[in-house]
Amino acid sequence: MNEESTKLSGCLNRIGTIYQSIAIMFLTTVLFLVGFEVTIATYRAFRNVVTPEKCIGYADCPENLLKLPYYQDKDWAEEFWDTPQPPARFHPYSLWHTETNEDKYRNFDEQGFRITPNVQCDEGAYHIYMFGGSTTWGDGTPDWGTIPAYLQNMFNDTDQMICMHNMGQRAFHATQEVVELTNQLQLGVRPDMVIFYDGINEIGNMIEMGEPWLPSSILRRLLWEDVDPFVKLVSATNTYTFLIKYFKSPYAKPPVTRYSDEKAEQLMQQTIDIYINNYHIVEALSKQFDFEFKFFWQPTIAYKKPLTEDEQSILEMYVPRMGPLYFEDNMEVILSIHQRMEEMADDFDHLVYIGDAYEQHSGQLYFDIWHVTPEGNEIVAREIFDVVGSIP
Repeated sequence: MNEESTKLSGCLNRIGTIYQSIAIMFLTTVLFLVGFEVTIATYRAFRNVVTPEKCIGYADCPENLLKLPYYQDKDWAEEFWDTPQPPARFHPYSLWHTETNEDKYRNFDEQGFRITPNVQCDEGAYHIYMFGGSTTWGDGTPDWGTIPAYLQNMFNDTDQMICMHNMGQRAFHATQEVVELTNQLQLGVRPDMVIFYDGINEIGNMIEMGEPWLPSSILRRLLWEDVDPFVKLVSATNTYTFLIKYFKSPYAKPPVTRYSDEKAEQLMQQTIDIYINNYHIVEALSKQFDFEFKFFWQPTIAYKKPLTEDEQSILEMYVPRMGPLYFEDNMEVILSIHQRMEEMADDFDHLVYIGDAYEQHSGQLYFDIWHVTPEGNEIVAREIFDVVGSIP
């Protein structure tokens, strides 16, 4: 009995010793990681005080948005910019839609489409579905300041009963919009007119992704929503941020490369060809499902806009960061595609080039490289209304 007790006692002592060793190692590791995290956080905070990062433009400096001339005298502006934009979620076929949302400034229905105020959707109304990216969706504007909202008000000033549907989604390009239109037709939607407002996402997405047919990198952020919370927590630490600078990360951006003139030309032509192919697809659908349609090629800060000093700084800051091309190549791509689309627009009955919509507006409209204030949206809406304002 004593021998068994001695063996049991020895076994428990060994277990206790192993447990103690493991506990010490675990505690030491935790203390090291906490200490390292605090050290890195302190270093980064000290560095930002001593050498703060240069803040140019408005997309990276939200606190400066209220300094824009347009927003300075708007009593709603501060609350608007403090209200978070609703996130996007995965959606079949078109990849993502905005999440259903209701607040004072941004409202989206159960399908994730933005509400257009003052619509006239009674029986007998003429239904217009407007597709586009974030510029149609209304980035940087309340519900009343989107392009579809301004169009609705312009129609309301006539004797036409029009029901505008804002089908815009952030980062959509025309291919996704054609998929969305097809899906809506499959669900039984029967538009009287379809409007496509695109251009900048075709160019920007091609530069960012290196291929004109790939979806925006926003898809990676949507997939991130389904990542395990523990992984998100670790990724949010200063330690993780520090370490990925010194070790290769599967999420790291590709190295900056300079495409050959031949490759750049190929990408530009593919971008235009895909856009025109989408035009022809919609043309075929319009005949089968009996609706009118118009494609509008939109303006950009980089082409035919007299720039303010702030807009010039936005251009110089963001164009180099758009993707895998150097600054000169990005500018050349943007300008070249716009010039080609302007020249070829007259060859298509339902394609209208309005890339020069801001040519006579020297005041500040852009608050980042793509998006404009409600004032800019109203200018575009007027250009569109001048084309589609008289419904047959």
